[in-house]
Amino acid sequence: MGRRLLLLLAGAGALTLTIVGIGVARKIGPHEPSSSNIASSKAEAKRPGVSGEPLPVVVPTVDPGDRERAEAAALAYEETRRRTAGKRFRVVAAEYYGSFGAEDKIEATDPCATRSCLKVTVFNYTDNVSLVVFVEKGTWKALALRELRGGPTLSRAELEAAHAIADGDSEVRGLTGPSHQHPRPPHHASQRAGMGPCAVERCAAVFYTLSDGRILVVLVSLNNESVVARIFP
Repeated sequence: MGRRLLLLLAGAGALTLTIVGIGVARKIGPHEPSSSNIASSKAEAKRPGVSGEPLPVVVPTVDPGDRERAEAAALAYEETRRRTAGKRFRVVAAEYYGSFGAEDKIEATDPCATRSCLKVTVFNYTDNVSLVVFVEKGTWKALALRELRGGPTLSRAELEAAHAIADGDSEVRGLTGPSHQHPRPPHHASQRAGMGPCAVERCAAVFYTLSDGRILVVLVSLNNESVVARIFP
C-alpha cells in the first residue's frame, strides 16, 4: 500500500491521495523568458449594490504592448541580469501598479508612489525566489527590484511546460497507454507541508483518466523540470 499524502490545489479542496511511485522525468531543457506567459489580470470584489459593501475594483488588463515593453525593460535591468546570470528563470506575471494600477496600498517611499508602473515578476527557479521588477510606464525604465520568497499562481506557459514533462514521463506513459485523456486542465499545486518537494518548489498537478476509470494525478516540479510524484485520489 502506498503512503497517504494530502494534496492541496489552488482553487480546489483537499484530496487524500496515495503515492504509487516517485521518479525523475526526462529533462526537456531550460525554458527561456517569454512574453507569452503573462496571465491576464482579473476583477476582484465583493457583491456590488449591498449597503455597506464596496463596488467592484477592476484590475486593468495589461495591454500586450505595455507588457512586452515592461518585460523587456525588466529583463534588461542590470540588477535582474546580475541575479539571473547562469540561472534558470522565466517571466511569470506582469500587472499594472502604482498610480495607474488597482488600489494598491503603496508607501510614500515606494518608487511607484507617484508614477504609473508595471510590476513584472521574474521567477528564478535555481534559487527558488521571485524577482519583482518595477518598471515606469511611458519611459519603460526599471526603477527597482525586490526579491521575494514564493511567487504568483503558475502562468499558462508553466502549466503547459508541466503538461509536457508529465506526458514525457515513461512511468506515466506506462499507466496511461499510447493515448490518454485529461479530466481537467493542469492546476497549480499549492505549497503546503506534507507535499514533498512541492512544499517549497513551484509545482503543477497534471490529471489523467486511465482506461479503468481511475484518475491519476502527476505532480511536476518546475524548479527541476521533473515528475516528483504519481498519485491516485
